[in-house]
Amino acid sequence: MSMMEAVFKKQREAFEKQVEEQNRGYRKPQKINIERNIQYGEDKLQTFDMIYPTDAKPDIPVIINIHGGGLVMGDKDFNTRFNIRMAQNGYLVISVNYRLVPEVTVFEQMQDVIDGIEAARKHQEGEREVLRAIWGVTEDEVNQSDKRKSKRDYDWGVPVYLTADSAGAYLALYILAVQGSPEVAREFKVRPMTTRITAAAFISGMFYTTRKDKIGLFMPKYLYGRGYKKAGFYPYINPTNPEIIKSLPATLFVTSRSDMLHSYTVDVYEAAEKYGRYCTLIDYPKNKQLTHAFSVFYPSLSESIHLMDEICKFFNSNKIAYR
Repeated sequence: MSMMEAVFKKQREAFEKQVEEQNRGYRKPQKINIERNIQYGEDKLQTFDMIYPTDAKPDIPVIINIHGGGLVMGDKDFNTRFNIRMAQNGYLVISVNYRLVPEVTVFEQMQDVIDGIEAARKHQEGEREVLRAIWGVTEDEVNQSDKRKSKRDYDWGVPVYLTADSAGAYLALYILAVQGSPEVAREFKVRPMTTRITAAAFISGMFYTTRKDKIGLFMPKYLYGRGYKKAGFYPYINPTNPEIIKSLPATLFVTSRSDMLHSYTVDVYEAAEKYGRYCTLIDYPKNKQLTHAFSVFYPSLSESIHLMDEICKFFNSNKIAYR
């Protein structure tokens, strides 16, 4: 085991304790259902959760959530309280796990997330049939609803939104690029997802992996493999490359002046504006509580609750996929 791999192991152990501490004593609200650890692959990390209100109707919109953790650690369970809050606002939340670096490359992580989303789509279709039966929705009503939704390009039958924090936002940015650019998909060797994302919210995105900072100096060879600078994909690991940015749907970028990766979010947001994408920035003022991805780490903060409500408002105002 190399020195860096030993560091990754310690980070994961510390993170697991943090997950336990965050969820200790927390009780799931009675009006929320959680289906846990639905498998989409053979590895124990290739799972997703589905979180939704007990009174959910068949046309409930979907949020896909991708957790952070620097690509080397993290777990969907850490985002559960954040996702429950989003579900309470009237969404079916699908929280996707993925394998971790250095056991796999980032390209395999991207494929994991895409495969998880595609598997969740099939599972969601079954859940929707159950909800239709519970609510007594007739076949004629289903057909009329499907006709209306097809005009809005809802390939799940409802809007599908994307939330992601830190390294999860990095993966989210790139699975969108793989979908929108055949060239990026070819260089990354990643199969695109078929799901069209209606709008996205990126929280404290760890978008840059090759800058001369703590991430860029030590991580690239573990993320991309040795000799990555000579690889055909190299130009595309710059998140402000037009080929990456052009695939963004309507996007809400979130950071704070106390976010250690503040400049990452601001720079990608400015690039999205430059290339004519529809985007909004929420930049919270300097506050020792409003640190990196604070809404996920501290979901009970009043600012976290405010942010989650703002994300829902943004999604509600963007119900048609932006091209």
